Amino acid sequence: MLMSRFMQASTENEVYEQPPLDEQPNHEGATHQHQHRRWLTVVQSLTLITVLLLSAYNHALLNQTAERTAATPWLVQSEPFQSEPPCNEGGFRIHTGFDVDENGVLDSGERQDTTTLCHGLRGLSGPQGQAGVSGLDAVPQRMTTAVIPIGNNTCSAGGTQIQTGLDLDLNELLDEEEVVSEAMLCNGVRGVEGLNGTHGTSGVSALVDKVPAPAYVCADGFVIRFGVDDGDEQAANNGLLEEAEVRETLNFCFEPLRSTRVTDLVPGVG
Repeated sequence: MLMSRFMQASTENEVYEQPPLDEQPNHEGATHQHQHRRWLTVVQSLTLITVLLLSAYNHALLNQTAERTAATPWLVQSEPFQSEPPCNEGGFRIHTGFDVDENGVLDSGERQDTTTLCHGLRGLSGPQGQAGVSGLDAVPQRMTTAVIPIGNNTCSAGGTQIQTGLDLDLNELLDEEEVVSEAMLCNGVRGVEGLNGTHGTSGVSALVDKVPAPAYVCADGFVIRFGVDDGDEQAANNGLLEEAEVRETLNFCFEPLRSTRVTDLVPGVG
């Protein structure tokens, strides 16, 4: 009896009300959801770090390119060449590269890329065209000049006015309405007076005298002598025409010239 009551009491103490199945906590699902969030956070962090690294690399690359471009100019050079395979009509070679020595010329060692451009083949000659219509006779051109007086507003020292045009009415005159161009050539302004020059050295006098004709020239006559009074120190500028100062002579004879045997009357003279 007592045992039966004890067991009944124990049974009553151990009995408890279980919650419904849909209200019981799902520990396995919560754990799975928590792990999924952790992986998502890790992926987002790695993505952010990757983006930051790529941004820093791109920024450094842009700075390096800008510095290299500013420091080393990029040059383009063209080089013509004659006929050679495969360019039978010739062409050009286009060289590009950095001007490393900065001499403004793309040297052969600085060429990084070369492109060959060939001329096209010469085409066939086209057919002969028809003769054109004869043109009109050309209109004569005319030019006139006029003196510009001194005191002109444009040319204060005077000058020359030149007008050119076409003689449209063929009257051989350049009318006012036919003037096409006009130019003014001005005289230069008178300059200031220059300084007096230095005195020149004193010259020597020219002398002319008359002496009797020698016997070997003619029996009756005279000789006019022309010279300069520039002899030696004793004879210079003495007013007398010395023998050494004579430059030219002119002989006058008053008797007919005779045709006789020539005899050297005075040896060594004449």
